[in-house]
Amino acid sequence: MKKNFLICGLGNIGYRHAQSIVNNIHVKRIYIYDKDIISYDKFLSKFNTFQKKKFFILKKLYKKDLNFFLVIIATNSTGRYNILDQILKSFRVEHVLLEKFLEDRIKNLKLLKKKFYNKKIFVNYTWRYFPASKIIKKNIRKNNDFLIRFEGKSWNMASNALHIVDMIKYIFNANVNNIELKKNTKLINSKRKGFKEVLGTIVFNLSNKIKISLNSFDKNIKKRLIISHQTKKIIYEIDDNTLLLKNKKIKKVEMTPVSKSTNLILSYLLKKKYEKLPKLDECIDDSILYLSQINQRFKKTNIKIT
Repeated sequence: MKKNFLICGLGNIGYRHAQSIVNNIHVKRIYIYDKDIISYDKFLSKFNTFQKKKFFILKKLYKKDLNFFLVIIATNSTGRYNILDQILKSFRVEHVLLEKFLEDRIKNLKLLKKKFYNKKIFVNYTWRYFPASKIIKKNIRKNNDFLIRFEGKSWNMASNALHIVDMIKYIFNANVNNIELKKNTKLINSKRKGFKEVLGTIVFNLSNKIKISLNSFDKNIKKRLIISHQTKKIIYEIDDNTLLLKNKKIKKVEMTPVSKSTNLILSYLLKKKYEKLPKLDECIDDSILYLSQINQRFKKTNIKIT
């Protein structure tokens, strides 16, 4: 049976979700909503005539006789809790996919945790779906004392850090114990007006003595992720679309494009393979701790992260 979908937020991320599922055989209708009325025409102009027939505009999130197999919330992080709350009050919803960063207010993050515990709500951390992640998870020894380092030039660390953390948690079956923002961290303006990003070094200490060092610089440094032992011996290196195995073997592995990841998520939901997906219940504490540390480091409580 074909399903109905709802996408809230029609910016670049909302478009990528729609691009991923519009041709899926299980899709009946894709309802779209954005508070900016102008965004509808711009969004729909990116699809061909046949594809446009699948889209239906919702001008308000009010009580209506609609049911959705999947609701995708791709708005910015401000007020995302309120949008989710309104949707679940107004419609019959089977599954929800939330974009990161989940919320930019500690209070609302805690409300997400309290009110939507044990619901079929998932977070769109896509790095765990990369073929490279699956290869590493299958082959790496699950012993202690791993160092993971990610570095690159201005890669939107504040909003993207938890993508990498989720992937490492998935590979090693580990949990976040604590988070450190080093003295070299500084707050800068994001490309999105009114939002902030972080440059410098953030360290996530995980269970099993696993340490993740995330580094974002304003100088030209190649983006790469390195997994090594505490002995500094490099085990794996992911550089763009290439997985480098340091025992003198090089294997090229395609990264799953963001424009295809929603289709993969949909396949897991249809097959009820929920264990493959990052559940809100498993992610929310990391977001609360992470945002708390950012607020504490910069002595602010109203930092907006996309």
